[in-house]
Amino acid sequence: MKNMLLYDFVFKKFSSGIQYQEAVDLCLALYCSADWVPEVDPKDVNRKNIAKVFSLLAKGGYIKPDPFRGELQGDHLITEQEYWDNVISTLFSSDAGYNSDNVKKLLGENS
Repeated sequence: MKNMLLYDFVFKKFSSGIQYQEAVDLCLALYCSADWVPEVDPKDVNRKNIAKVFSLLAKGGYIKPDPFRGELQGDHLITEQEYWDNVISTLFSSDAGYNSDNVKKLLGENS
């Protein structure tokens, strides 16, 4: 089913919630490659939509905030689309990256 929407995939996969750092890793991995989610239409895996989906996930209480960071990161709450757009922007700093092993575990080896 290659035409699934990113929103539907993420909400189905993480209906019981996801830890903050796992959400960050997944957000960054998805921005780097739609190959992480072969079920999803690649046109739906774009920066704007990824940020929107993760903000909706946070608004629904599915992202468990990092107790050391709280819900406010910089100028934005994790429930705001701008917050997740800023997360993606961190990829462009020299020490940025994501934990691919964490993403593999989250999505399952066959995802």
